[in-house]
Amino acid sequence: MKASILYTHKNLIGLLLAGSLIAIVLGIVPAVLGLSIIVSVIAIVISLIEPMIALGLAIIIGPLRALVAVVWTDVSLYPGQILFALFVFSWLVHIVFNRNMSIRFPVTTKLMAIYLCIALLSLWDVTNIYQGLTELIKWLQLLMVAVIVFNYCVKQGKEKWVIGFVLTSGCLQALIGIWQFAIRDTGPMSFELASGFFRAYGTFEQPNPFGGFMGILWPIALGVLWALLQNREPQQIKYSYITMVVITLIVTVLLVCALIASYSRGAWIGSIVAFLVMLFFLSSRPFIGVSLVTVTIAISTILVYLGFVPDHFENRINTILEYTIVQDVRRVSIDETNFSVIERAAHWQAASKMIEAHPWLGVGMGNYQVVYPTYRLANWENPLGHAHNVYLNVAAETGVIGLGSYILFWGYVFLQTISVLRRSTNWNRGITLGLLGAWTHLGVHNFVDNLFVNNIHLCLGGLLGVLSVVSTRVRNKSLFV
Repeated sequence: MKASILYTHKNLIGLLLAGSLIAIVLGIVPAVLGLSIIVSVIAIVISLIEPMIALGLAIIIGPLRALVAVVWTDVSLYPGQILFALFVFSWLVHIVFNRNMSIRFPVTTKLMAIYLCIALLSLWDVTNIYQGLTELIKWLQLLMVAVIVFNYCVKQGKEKWVIGFVLTSGCLQALIGIWQFAIRDTGPMSFELASGFFRAYGTFEQPNPFGGFMGILWPIALGVLWALLQNREPQQIKYSYITMVVITLIVTVLLVCALIASYSRGAWIGSIVAFLVMLFFLSSRPFIGVSLVTVTIAISTILVYLGFVPDHFENRINTILEYTIVQDVRRVSIDETNFSVIERAAHWQAASKMIEAHPWLGVGMGNYQVVYPTYRLANWENPLGHAHNVYLNVAAETGVIGLGSYILFWGYVFLQTISVLRRSTNWNRGITLGLLGAWTHLGVHNFVDNLFVNNIHLCLGGLLGVLSVVSTRVRNKSLFV
């Protein structure tokens, strides 16, 4: 009894001291700084207790990077990177205190490591080593997130947390984008669609990567929704189940609406292909998959032909065909309707010239923008940061060797996802179907853009880790069946 009272008194004294310290801090420093300190301390303490919280914060807050760069131009360290460091540190503390130092590397991470080794070789005698290392660090972060999520979640069973964090991040961005599109009534003039309507861009500051982010995430939400509708656990409370279905449905609708509001043709292309791929693999029988895809295409064609699609949507969809036209932009007249397409083509040609000059290891990872003035076409001075085609950008920066390893890595991810999908059931099947749609969108959209921006790579690393966890669970389950 005395020990219990003493323990209670110690806790009370500790809380009083902590409260006094907080009061002193808030009294000495400015309110914003004091609140930031308190929030930071709470985040650190919670992350040390549960490392996945730090990853969740990094995934949710990470997309603020572009906005922070615009608002505070002198900032060199962004919240997403700080939270990523906290995630790694808290995970290391966790495994040390649990005396569990064994770390497993899934095949996907080994293939990614091969690509990074080639990228490192491309930095030999590079023009700007800082830009190269910055890009390399971004890919190392992706690799580390995938490895840590796999090793932590395969034992703790918390891969659903990662899915929750990813969808929360997407939902917040979707709400911001829909507000920008239809409610705010103002925005950048270059994003204006009609009076009072602007392309959605979230905190990405650009509609195309924002649309790409929505395009990666809506398949995940749809996969979760499909899993919920197909499988209700017997012990699950009815109202709890209905609440989960409704919330997931709302998130899915928000993500799709934000995708449409971005008016990103690349995101639309990627999402259309992703939806058709998900339809094809929805059933384990290929005949049913082919039938679903065929019927969907036929119905869509009829709706467009009968005029059920609004004119502005139809015109935007028709311009998608411009992406398939390969042309020498030096012989093309430029106007407002084709400027963005011709601009991309000009950067594709610049990347092609880099590949011709440096075919094996490229101009160095992260150095496309640095050497762009040497290879650019006339009248196209702005390097835009990348080639607006990941495959050309990878080939230009790391050569055909780097491109081969990059395609090998993502090709394996795609095939592994299909393999897991065919052998999985219930929740595993739903999330794997969503992952298949996400990879499909990423692969297609990256033909006309670069989605490895604004800390999206942290989200992708988490999803790759989830894929490895689901793959391991399905494989282990099949061994005991």
